[in-house]
Amino acid sequence: MYRLVIFAGILTGLLLSDRLGLTLLTWLALSVFFALGAVVHSLDIKKTETVPGFSLNQALLLFLAFFCMAGVRIAFGELPTPKNHLNSWQEKSVSFNAVIDRPPVIGSERTQLSLTLKGGNQKETQPDRGRTLIVFTDRVEGYRYGDLLSVSGNLTRLSAENPNSYGAYLDRSGYDALIYNPTVAVLATDQGNPLLSAVYRIRGQLLKKVYQIYPAPENSLMAGILLGDESQIPKQMEEDFRRTGTAHIIAISGMNFSLLLWMLAALLNFFPNRWWRPLTLIPFIVIYTLMTGARPAIMRAAVMAGMALFARSIGRRQAGVDGLILTVIVMGFFNPKLFFDVGFQLSVFATLGILLFNEPISAFFDQQLKRVLSESRAETLLKVLREILITSLSAQLLTTWIIAAAFNQFSPLSLIVNMAVAPFQTLLMAGGIISLLGAVIFPPLGQLLGMLTNIFPALTIRIIALFACIPWASIRVVLPWGSAWILISIILGAWWMRASLKKPKRSFLLNFGLIVLTLVTVMVWKIALESRDTSLTIKISASKDSSTIEIRTPTLKRIVLAQGINGHTAQQLLRDTWGDPEKTVLAVLELDNGWMADSLKSASYDDNLVLFCNDQQLSPSTAEFSLDGLQAQLEGFHLSLAASHLRRNAWLIEYDALSVLIPNGIQPSRFESPLNLKAVDFLLLTETESKENWLSYLSAQKTSGNPIEILTISSASTLTMQSDGSQVYFFRD
Repeated sequence: MYRLVIFAGILTGLLLSDRLGLTLLTWLALSVFFALGAVVHSLDIKKTETVPGFSLNQALLLFLAFFCMAGVRIAFGELPTPKNHLNSWQEKSVSFNAVIDRPPVIGSERTQLSLTLKGGNQKETQPDRGRTLIVFTDRVEGYRYGDLLSVSGNLTRLSAENPNSYGAYLDRSGYDALIYNPTVAVLATDQGNPLLSAVYRIRGQLLKKVYQIYPAPENSLMAGILLGDESQIPKQMEEDFRRTGTAHIIAISGMNFSLLLWMLAALLNFFPNRWWRPLTLIPFIVIYTLMTGARPAIMRAAVMAGMALFARSIGRRQAGVDGLILTVIVMGFFNPKLFFDVGFQLSVFATLGILLFNEPISAFFDQQLKRVLSESRAETLLKVLREILITSLSAQLLTTWIIAAAFNQFSPLSLIVNMAVAPFQTLLMAGGIISLLGAVIFPPLGQLLGMLTNIFPALTIRIIALFACIPWASIRVVLPWGSAWILISIILGAWWMRASLKKPKRSFLLNFGLIVLTLVTVMVWKIALESRDTSLTIKISASKDSSTIEIRTPTLKRIVLAQGINGHTAQQLLRDTWGDPEKTVLAVLELDNGWMADSLKSASYDDNLVLFCNDQQLSPSTAEFSLDGLQAQLEGFHLSLAASHLRRNAWLIEYDALSVLIPNGIQPSRFESPLNLKAVDFLLLTETESKENWLSYLSAQKTSGNPIEILTISSASTLTMQSDGSQVYFFRD
């Protein structure tokens, strides 16, 4: 029981301790205090009790001690970065030297290089620490791991507030910024780790073998399954896998490690049986993990495989759930941000679902089959069902909600499609490994084995493509993360209390009903209260090179006006939240680069949304809007474009007696026609705008009427303005 308390303390601390805002020294002091308290209390229990039992006080002290230890880890990661760190760089343009720290990802339309900054022959005013990801919007070859580069370009910083955003993904991966299409020159080669260089060279040679022995598109699928390279997978095939809920097939999973270990363990049977024999497989796990990209899901499978081998070497059977929790804790200590990585969440909860539900579901099917079939036939059919249905069902019981929350998608056919392709997957992976080894030993042999194995990836791709053609193969859903975790908690709670649920007591049913009723009541009241709010809300956030204005009209319509943003931020701004009564009806976006708008052109939008991106209308207007030169009229609310200059837009917002002007970085001299400043009540400026210029302009232009109130929006902050048309309230974040 104490083990569970310790696990809970560490996990809770890693997830929540940063919200308390305590310093590193405070966390250290608290962890020592509670640890000493737990030790002292444990000694007192031993003195007073002959057979020590469970103590609530001891459990609380242990929980707090390990919670604070996790807080130490979180606080250590939040220490301020030095001035020469890329994360502290304030300018948009930057130049630095950096080493490619991973094999380049070269796709048909995009190339990505992962870089670690390095000091050396560069100006002291430039950063020389940190990591960045540079992206070329074309296929670029000629770079490899260990190359020392000179890089010059413009930084793109993405917000990491939304855990499902690309910015959060980059932050979890350790990148401080993103640079599109920089100027790059190779200064030197072979500047990386010699061991990693050897591993990546082997990976490159193996990838060439895969693409040689398998035809397209099967070779791209095999490269993803065997070596974690998904860069060559066609977009249509990737979309088919996503629509049918079978994208997990492409990724490296625990099944890959299980099969690889099984094959290596079979080879070990030819050697003497010693206690350390299983440990000799760990170096192969490490190399394979590095070779396949060392992504969170791969790391999870590798750590669990290593723990299983260690447990086997000391003669113990690893407890599955305990091993999974310990793996999550170990990885969380190395990188606490992994908890918010969707791939890691799917890997963990798929494994948890299999560990918890696989045997009970198998027992249920076994019981039902033995009622209608003989025992031998029932066992044979059960083995087939485990392979094609039960394992997939066990995993999807917990992962379905994460997929719905992260990707706004539910695949009704997922279980059926997984059943259809599951029989091929073990043969596909085993045949792929054997054919790859054959190609290394004797290329014609690998070619022959590849021809025999190719039927399995070919069937997998075509079956999935067939189901993906069904219109309702994928249904768009909007499930908030909070709701997803509540549903997962209910499933796990029901599993935890399954004995009570078999013969539920009246008090239990009453308490359960009250909890459900309370949750439903809170959600209904939240929606109802938000629906009754008829005030105008303007939320503005700005930085040196970008700004975002989100307007909520009195009729619960949402308008988004943004400039200097990237495609990933634009997608987040256009997403509506389930349960929120307001709907986005107008968006005017100015993206950093024109090519970023391509990701918005192919997306689907609500019929009521009018979307302009880089002066181009991407969705048809509706009768609800009367657009004339970017003007919008909505039942007493009026929005108009006051001026445009250098891809910046100034906006005039009017509601009843209230009028607000937001220049958005445009100086008064740039307005083509004089403003009717007599009607303007508030002027909202960013830090980059000259307040003195506007004061001078106002004194010359405005001769009567109410005085204009000027407010300045600080960089990297948010100003919220709320009004009913007469009274105005301001809030700063």
